[in-house]
Amino acid sequence: MVEITTRTGLDLQAALGLATRQASQSNNTRGSQTDFVKSEFWLNLGITFEWDEIDEATAQKVAHSQLITIPFGVSLDAQKLQPVTSTNVEFARMNAGKNHLINSLRELAATLKPGERVMTNLEVQLVRINGENTEASNVKENPFVQPLQLIKT
Repeated sequence: MVEITTRTGLDLQAALGLATRQASQSNNTRGSQTDFVKSEFWLNLGITFEWDEIDEATAQKVAHSQLITIPFGVSLDAQKLQPVTSTNVEFARMNAGKNHLINSLRELAATLKPGERVMTNLEVQLVRINGENTEASNVKENPFVQPLQLIKT
């Protein structure tokens, strides 16, 4: 018998079913893969599943692990460095930190052999936006829309 669990206790069959549904819907929501930048280095997001099996020939327990990823990775090559000059010091520092992270990942990726994969200590943040965008269509009620007047000097 093979018992498969994740580090978070998620059921493998449920995760694979979700990944299959997401992959089948991806062409409708993300466009074709030709829309993506060709990249050598990728960040794959997923869950590592670990399980043991008994090798029938040797009767020994064999440990396995597999990262099950979402259908599309993040192209590291396509990430653009951010400007670090700003009138806002905190914004400039945050962009410098982003640039450092991108450059550090690129340096680490450059040390990998073709096809090699390693795990990192990156964190994944799941975000839901606040809601639908609004349109400022009623000009009369918008205090930021005022008629332009010429001032005679």
